[in-house]
Amino acid sequence: MCGLSGLARKPEGSELKLLLDNLSLKIVALLLGLLLWFHVATEKIYTYEVRLPVTQVNLDQGLALVRYPVDSVTVVVSGSGKRLGRLQWREDGLRLNATQFTEGKHQLPLSPSNLTLIGGNNLIALKEVVAPGTVDLHIDRKAEVTLTVETDIVAETDDGFAVGAVSAPEPARVKVSGPRSVVARLKSLYTEHRRITGLRNNVDITVPLALPFGYGLSLEPDSVSLSIQVVPVRTRMFEGIPVMLFNTPADSLVSFRPRRISVVLTGAPDLIDTLSSAAIVASADYLSIDSVGQAAISIDCPAAFKVKSISHDSVSIIGF
Repeated sequence: MCGLSGLARKPEGSELKLLLDNLSLKIVALLLGLLLWFHVATEKIYTYEVRLPVTQVNLDQGLALVRYPVDSVTVVVSGSGKRLGRLQWREDGLRLNATQFTEGKHQLPLSPSNLTLIGGNNLIALKEVVAPGTVDLHIDRKAEVTLTVETDIVAETDDGFAVGAVSAPEPARVKVSGPRSVVARLKSLYTEHRRITGLRNNVDITVPLALPFGYGLSLEPDSVSLSIQVVPVRTRMFEGIPVMLFNTPADSLVSFRPRRISVVLTGAPDLIDTLSSAAIVASADYLSIDSVGQAAISIDCPAAFKVKSISHDSVSIIGF
């Protein structure tokens, strides 16, 4: 048997051992290489087309826009990959400069001379405006009026309680400023709709004002305060309330019973004591008659009161 005396066989597993030698140093070197590559890549200057919101329009003092000229503009920007990769400059959007215009309708060609990036810290450059090429501006003089505030509050109490009173809003009048042509159409202001339920005690609330329809309006202040008084209820019976039957056939006389009913209402003591029975309406709809000739009675009364019970909940149509 012959052999090669000058050749030595590597021990089994030496390749793996060679791979694992100084593994931590090899990983660190790889990471450093990746970091260096990332740094070089993100410092490179890129040109990028992007659609950005127009979040600010600059006008001369005393002027206001009647409507917003454009929601967003497609532009070409340039900057390092690191800067372009951030989101904040996109959210900040663009500033449109229109301080050269007076009141009236104008057409403004868009360019980097009148559009600027709000964010980017001057490290991202706006190179070109792609679309739209022009925008229409409708500019008016700024005006201010003081309007009365109306409340849109629905207050509901727990059983055994009633709303005694709702105070006038504070302040009762609010300043509204904006384009003169828009402000001139306003007659009053309203609070945002609020429904408050389950009241058992007096409450003080602050309610935002509903911004009127129209662009560029601002309110000062933008909310009002009011108080809701809650009192224990008093019960009162109203007898002999006439029942009206609606939608009866025009060519026939319809008889029904009962013709009068008793209604029990609950409400604030000082209010229910002064309530007239004439403010209570009992009615039934002929078109809602069921298979046995009965139609449900509904009660309408002022919103400050609740119906506790009625002597009859339906009318019976005679000869049905």
